[in-house]
Amino acid sequence: MRPLEIVELLNSPTWISMLVKYLLSGAQQVKPTGLDFNLIFICTPFLMNEDIVEALSHGNKRSNINKIFSNKVLQGQFYQTKDLIDYYQPFIKKAIILLSMTEPLNISKEVNLKKPLKNFKEFYDDYTIKHCKAAFNLGAIISKEDPLEIIIRFGV
Repeated sequence: MRPLEIVELLNSPTWISMLVKYLLSGAQQVKPTGLDFNLIFICTPFLMNEDIVEALSHGNKRSNINKIFSNKVLQGQFYQTKDLIDYYQPFIKKAIILLSMTEPLNISKEVNLKKPLKNFKEFYDDYTIKHCKAAFNLGAIISKEDPLEIIIRFGV
C-alpha cells in the first residue's frame, strides 16, 4: 500500500462521519439547536486521540469544560492535539458530506441532526462504543459553552 492510501484508511470519512453524528447527538441532548459549525472542526481531532477518548468515554454528559481543564494530563493531550486541526480538516469535510448523504442534517451557523441518537445499541464492539460515547460526551460538554469561549480556551 502507498502511504497516502494508509492515511486515508486511518482517517476514513465513514469513521469520522460516525463520530460527528455522535458528537452532534450529544450536543443536541443539551442544546437542541446543535453545535456551532466551526466546533465540529475543532472537536473531531480530539476524538482521534486515544487518551482523550479514554477519559471522555468514562465521563458523562453532565460534565462541563472545567472538568477537562482540571485534569492536567487531559489538558496536555488537548493542547497537543490542537495542532492537528488543520491536518484533519479535509477528512472532516468529506465526513460531513458523507453524513449529510446518509442522515438528514440542518446546516447553517449551527449543525444538527433531524433525528439525534440517544444510545449506542447499534454497536457490539467495545472499541466503537468507547469512541461513540466519547464523541457523545464531548458534544454535550462543548454545547454548554459559548463557541468563542471554546476557541479561546483551546487556543485555536
